[in-house]
Amino acid sequence: MAGLIGLVVDNMRTHDAYRLRITELHAEKEQRAAAEARLTAILDSGDAVLSADEQQRITLFNKAAETVFGYTALEMLGEPIERLLPERFAAGHAEHVRQFAQSQESNRNMHGRPAIWGRRKDGSEFPVEAGIAKVPDGDKMMFTVTLRDISARLHAEDKLQRLGRILD
Repeated sequence: MAGLIGLVVDNMRTHDAYRLRITELHAEKEQRAAAEARLTAILDSGDAVLSADEQQRITLFNKAAETVFGYTALEMLGEPIERLLPERFAAGHAEHVRQFAQSQESNRNMHGRPAIWGRRKDGSEFPVEAGIAKVPDGDKMMFTVTLRDISARLHAEDKLQRLGRILD
């Protein structure tokens, strides 16, 4: 009888430990979900953000990128990043990324460099300001680009220059 009672007590302890672990796992899952929701809110609150793997296949495409380029994230995930570039810039872009990957820099702001252009789903091209960061992911490298369509700003600057010339 004592052996049976000991077995029941052991089973109760195991069951209690199991229930406690299940409760902990649920709490961890809720914390992860909350952290993911915060990250998504941050990513969707500003500029277009996209990430690509070493093969330049898109792994992240936020809401602003959907708005800027006209594609949905589902259309772009797994697609080559060149799909978002005018064809005349695709080869140069691949070389630029290769050089950046081999450099000691972890991020690069594209301001002050030659114009960077994007291509929308409808084929129209537009100028962008961009920054790129690389982050090791195990033995691979991930690239994240933050970009902003600067068409309206360039148009306004052009108007101001023309107005300045008229006033001169």
